[in-house]
Amino acid sequence: MRVFMAAVAIGICLGVSFGSLAQETIPSFDVQEVVEQQQEIRRGVESSEVRYRHLSERERRDLLTRQGDLLYLLRDREYQDLSDKQRVEAFNTLEWISAAVNDDGDDNMVCERVKKTGSNRVERVCMTVSERDRIREESRKEFRRRRNQG
Repeated sequence: MRVFMAAVAIGICLGVSFGSLAQETIPSFDVQEVVEQQQEIRRGVESSEVRYRHLSERERRDLLTRQGDLLYLLRDREYQDLSDKQRVEAFNTLEWISAAVNDDGDDNMVCERVKKTGSNRVERVCMTVSERDRIREESRKEFRRRRNQG
């Protein structure tokens, strides 16, 4: 029973923490501009330009795969044609690509659609990878502390 109560407390803490960092909108972008930028990055990665030499073979494959998925998602569309889920997916993919290309993974902004505890309402929550990791670690510590109090 105590473990269950601790789990509920952590869920509430996560809901409050994520809720306080939530952003209502993801920045809009010009789809044509994004497509051109991604095609330029793709050419550079495929031709092994100096700027992309820090990428391992696996990271290159991942980057090209994610770009392909993104370009397919954006094909023949404008920003306003995308659903909220597609906008979040595109935003996360662009952030991942930016972090991979610039080698700054912890500053990568990631968005999730999260249901608050006790509600059916879905909220968009955006934070950096380092913020998300910090919140998760704080939650784990709080869970262990409460569990050890007995």
